[in-house]
Amino acid sequence: MKSLTRARLVQNAVKILDLSPAKSALLLETMINTLKQGVLNGESLRLKNVGCLSKVYKEARPGRNPRVPEELHEISARWVVRFGKPTSTVINQSEWIERVLTLAQTYIKTCAEEVESFVKLVIKSIFYIPRSGGRLELRGFGTFKAVVRKAYTGHNPLTLTPVGVKEKTMLKFHASPAFNLLVNGGAR
Repeated sequence: MKSLTRARLVQNAVKILDLSPAKSALLLETMINTLKQGVLNGESLRLKNVGCLSKVYKEARPGRNPRVPEELHEISARWVVRFGKPTSTVINQSEWIERVLTLAQTYIKTCAEEVESFVKLVIKSIFYIPRSGGRLELRGFGTFKAVVRKAYTGHNPLTLTPVGVKEKTMLKFHASPAFNLLVNGGAR
């Protein structure tokens, strides 16, 4: 399994886009901060051809400890970061690039083409994770990883005839503990 980290993303940007390592690292940090801020503001951020990151409220529910089946405890209500369908106002890629550009220009001199190329490179890296069977770990934000959904027999809803569903590799996102704490109003 191939793992992609911040350092490798920066190296890729240096090689492919011919950006300096310092500028690439700053653009990546700026991009992650704009993603975090958008999710915290309750916006759904659409990553082109990949999916949407959204903040979703989960109600309190009963839970159980698998080691002690008869003992129930309550899982408290909380906010979670979901990757999939949009749940609120959708911010598309061009709006996201503008936000990254605005924030990046407060730190460094950069142009729109560099920011756009960098954001597209990161999204492309996320897009190819299921094909490579790898993962992209962004500390303090979360991890995108490939997960295999096993083949199963489904049913046609109209005719109720059995239909074979092939095995599929999907992209999943798991928010980091620090980001989850931030989403739930904690300071970090």
